[in-house]
Parts: sequence; C-alpha cells; structure tokens
Amino acid sequence: MLVKYALLWLPMLIIAIMNGFLREFFIKKHVNDLTAHQLSTLALIVFFAVYIWFIITRFPPGSASDAMLIGMLWLGLTLIFEFGFGRWRGNSWQTLLAD
Repeated sequence: MLVKYALLWLPMLIIAIMNGFLREFFIKKHVNDLTAHQLSTLALIVFFAVYIWFIITRFPPGSASDAMLIGMLWLGLTLIFEFGFGRWRGNSWQTLLAD
C-alpha cells in the first residue's frame, strides 16, 4: 500500500514545479515578490487539494489509520525532498528554515 501512495506523491512534485514556473514567469510580472509568493502558495494549496481529492476518491485508504499513515508518508517525503534539494543547491539550514 505505501509504495502505491509513495508513487502517487510524485506528481505533486510536478504540480509544485509548474506552480513555481507560473509564479516566476507570469505572476511576478504583475505583482511584487511577497504578493507573488502568497498567490503562488494559495494556488498550490488549491492544486494540491484537487489532486489529493482525485487520488483519495480513486484510491481510497482502507481506514482512517491508513489515511493518517498516507498523510505522514507524504509529509515525510515532502520534507526529505525540500530539505534535501535545498541542501543540494547549497542553501544553509538557516535559509531553509526561514522559508
């Protein structure tokens, strides 16, 4: 079960990258950096909500415990990716923790 949901987490990377692309190349042309970041965050929440709704309706967890486990798995994968990629890019822990 966890392998399936780990694989279903991968498209969220693509969604997040596309969201960042939209922010950098479209939203920032019209608003300042802070507003662009805020709008991008709101958009990402909506994109993720739609994707997660699709996943959960198509592949429902077997129980509330399974749903919690899936959420924790996705949280863990996200943190590993965010901090791992950030460190790989040379960002300090202070910079990573500030955002």
